[in-house]
Amino acid sequence: MFSEPVSAALRLLSRAAAGALFVLCAFAATAQQVPDDFPDVTPTPPPVTTPDVPTTPTTPPVTTPDPTPTPTPPPVSSPDNSLSRSSFSNIHESLPGVIPVFGVDQSNQVLPLDATLAANIATSISAAVSFCEALPKAYLVDCMGERLDWIATTLPAGTANDEIRKVLDDASRKIEKVARENRDRSQPRIRVKTPGPNPVSTSRPLIAVKPEAQAAAVAETAAILEEASALLLRSSSRSQEHAEHYRTIAAALDSSALLLRS
Repeated sequence: MFSEPVSAALRLLSRAAAGALFVLCAFAATAQQVPDDFPDVTPTPPPVTTPDVPTTPTTPPVTTPDPTPTPTPPPVSSPDNSLSRSSFSNIHESLPGVIPVFGVDQSNQVLPLDATLAANIATSISAAVSFCEALPKAYLVDCMGERLDWIATTLPAGTANDEIRKVLDDASRKIEKVARENRDRSQPRIRVKTPGPNPVSTSRPLIAVKPEAQAAAVAETAAILEEASALLLRSSSRSQEHAEHYRTIAAALDSSALLLRS
């Protein structure tokens, strides 16, 4: 049917086609047989790099300062000369144990001036300064006048005692005059009484001295006491018997004047 050459070519072509088909089939079978332990590799996508976002700075906490405490005003001290009347009855309670000692009223007796009586008078004069200096300064001058008057009034009768009485009485009147001439009428008249089992009280109300005149009035009071001391020293020169007694009382007057000036 075909010529020999053509048949040979066809046979060669069939063999070639069969070989090609075999290779294709073998390759297909190989491609379908994946070993069980062969890893299933899934391509990993590249990591997505997120650009740094600037961090919003954190607002620091607001510190509320502690409220500044309102300073408490110091207590206002009332001036001494504005104390109420009722407070004067206990004016010496701030000086415990310093209660002045005055001699007893001996005006109804007749006693000789001796060392004991002279010492009692001197003690009473010194006690007058302690008593009056414990008061508001406005009343110091009139207080000294009142105390000297009380000492003079309560002295026992007797010639030697009468000399002392006259000196103290004159000094008292001069001091009271100083207080009256410089009186502060805006302040009340007061009575003073010490506490304790043996209280001492003023024999009359005391008047206040004006603030601007107090220093001069106290200095004048001291000068009057020194004048009284000088008078008693003159008396001592005229009485040999009572010279020492007069000097004792004069020394008390000088000491009191010195305390008032200090």
